[in-house]
Amino acid sequence: NDLGADTKGGGKSSAAADKVVEEIRAKGGNAVANYDSVEDGEKLIQTALDAFGRLDVVVNNAGILRDRSFARTSDLDWDLIQRVHLRGSFLVTRAAWNHMKNQKFG
Repeated sequence: NDLGADTKGGGKSSAAADKVVEEIRAKGGNAVANYDSVEDGEKLIQTALDAFGRLDVVVNNAGILRDRSFARTSDLDWDLIQRVHLRGSFLVTRAAWNHMKNQKFG
């Protein structure tokens, strides 16, 4: 999953996620890209289910960088960091939880 935003949080591009998928496939692996925000956890999980039919693991490592000192971090930056790092992890895990619970694995 990669939303594809630039370092300032704007824009949108599938290039980075597509490149990783190409590299995995070139080495014989299976991969699929997702370009949604981690705040759309259901969409991320559905992409995996559609492609692979089940979930075995969720890696919650989404994050954004706001390269500023504490004194220069705005309320907007702080809120965005919390939305991606904390809320996004929660929403992706919540979306995956019942699938893994029902299959008694994950």
